[in-house]
This record gives sequence, structure tokens and C-alpha cells, in this order.
Amino acid sequence: MSVIEAAVQFRKAFRADRIAFIREHGVTAYDQARALYVCKKTNEQVVFSDAFYGSEASGEIDQFIEGLTTDWWSQRAQFKSEDESLELELVAGIYAHFLPEVGFDYTVEFAKDGPERCWRVDASGRAGKLEIPKNEAMFHGQTGTYFDLRAGWRHVFGQFDAEGHIIVEEVEPGYFIGVRAGIPGDTDPASRHDPELEHAFSQHVEYGFDTVEFLESAEAALYPIESGRYSEWLGQWSAAIKAGQ
Repeated sequence: MSVIEAAVQFRKAFRADRIAFIREHGVTAYDQARALYVCKKTNEQVVFSDAFYGSEASGEIDQFIEGLTTDWWSQRAQFKSEDESLELELVAGIYAHFLPEVGFDYTVEFAKDGPERCWRVDASGRAGKLEIPKNEAMFHGQTGTYFDLRAGWRHVFGQFDAEGHIIVEEVEPGYFIGVRAGIPGDTDPASRHDPELEHAFSQHVEYGFDTVEFLESAEAALYPIESGRYSEWLGQWSAAIKAGQ
């Protein structure tokens, strides 16, 4: 069997196991990875599996894939078997992360030189091949959500900063995040009539919206979750929110 044929079978086996795993665990499905080696002496195939239980994937997607490459993939490339009869060569790898917001399993495939392609796999097992995303906008276009919601927020603020008009993005069916210009001193921005906001939502849904929650809301102060507040992760745009801009 050629290396290419072995890699295809490796992918199919992992995908079948992964679908069964997601059906069993649902939104609690954690990240998993597999690496395929071929013994140079015997041509034997050896597969190792890794589980990332309890570790939450976060950050911008391009940085995450870069981290996978320099950490997990490079460590797998350096692996040496304790069995001296085996001389293993790493030929392929797959890392999978479930996106519960849209019900897709997102996988990154690695070849000898690093990440090669990505796949979006639905609940039935149908897969769509994707280019490796360069940024949050590209990932959102491929999947309909952001890899990490906080990274998505940073992206839409950056987009608003660059373009200067209201930004509304759907991150799961019926759930949107967005940025608009504020009026400093406005004590009740939720009640302010805003045709621009209504128009922005009309591009996505016919009925408008049911509930609007603002980052700088009084309710947030009631909860003792300091690290979860936007001022801890939004970066340079936090001050503009506090100023009502």
C-alpha cells in the first residue's frame, strides 16, 4: 500500500470513530488527534491517538493552527519508539475540534511539512475540504461561526474600526454579535431607535431580534466573574466601550 493510500484509509477510520464519539458525547466532545507512522524497516503502519480532555481551544484560528504545528505536530515528529525493531517515520496526522455552535467537526490534516488542509464534517459524515484559514474572517466564512467567540469579538471590533459602519455577524443560528457607534452619556442604548441596527438585522432574519445584550450592561456587574468580563480579553477597544463610544 502506498503512503497516499494509507493516509486516505487513516483519515476515513479517524472520521468514522470521531463521528461516533460526537454522537455519544454531543457538545461535551473534546478535541482528539491521531498520528500515522510507517516503519521504514517493515513498512508496518503504526497509529497513535491523543486526547485533549479538559483543555479548551481558544484564541485566533491562525495562531491556534500555528500552535498545533509547533507543539503537537513537532512533538509527534520527534517521537521515537522504545521498540528497537521499529524505525518510525511520521507521514500524516489529524486534529479534530467540534464546533457545537453549528454542529460541525472541524479537522486539520498534517503531512510531513505541516498543516496541509482542513475539513468541515457534518453529523452525517459528509465532509467538505477547506483551505487553511488565514484569519477569523476566513474561518467564519468557511464554518458560519468563529473558532473562539472572544476572538470573534476582537475581529468584529477590528472590522468596525477599519470600516466605520455597523457590523453584525451570525455566530450560530439566531445568535449574532456586532458593533455599532455609540452615543457617550446614553443611559439606555437598548431603547434607542436605530434604523441602521434594524437594517443590519434584516439582512439575516425577517423578524428582527428578540433580545439585545450589551457588553457594558449593569447586569454584568452582578456576577463575580472578573476574567470573563470583556475588559479582560477585548484589548484596545475596552476603553471605547466604557466611554460609550
